Amino acid sequence: LRPKGRVVLTLLEGQEKRWELLKQASRHGFSLLCDPVQFVAASFPGYESKRNSTGRSFKNLHTQRVSSAPSRSWTYHLGMQGESKSSFSAPKSAKGQDAEPTSLKCDACGKTFSC
Repeated sequence: LRPKGRVVLTLLEGQEKRWELLKQASRHGFSLLCDPVQFVAASFPGYESKRNSTGRSFKNLHTQRVSSAPSRSWTYHLGMQGESKSSFSAPKSAKGQDAEPTSLKCDACGKTFSC
């Protein structure tokens, strides 16, 4: 990872706990740069959430039967521990709040990314 680089990871709600995301990230020298942001698929035309190996839905059969609500996903921004977070503009909507499509801007280079 380049200096001041980041890893952006989007997971289904609850997956970060099952994977112990923050513990594993810390173990490998990463830390969370900001609060998780709700992933808004509509911001990415043509995006489909599928498993990478089977192409099937992430919902298991039990979940599909008892829940008609769509699964929510959250985007996590990780950077190397000890690096300044000053080059990262925190997203507008954090986990626990309703999210609208947002954008991120790198203070170092000025490039803007849609979320």
